[in-house]
Amino acid sequence: MAQETNHSQVPMLCSTGCGFYGNPRTNGMCSV
Repeated sequence: MAQETNHSQVPMLCSTGCGFYGNPRTNGMCSV
């Protein structure tokens, strides 16, 4: 299992503005 090194994770909204939460691994977009 990969361990997160960023301990200051703040929930951010999807960069497309769809209302879901984004993921840094997907360039700030949600998985939808």
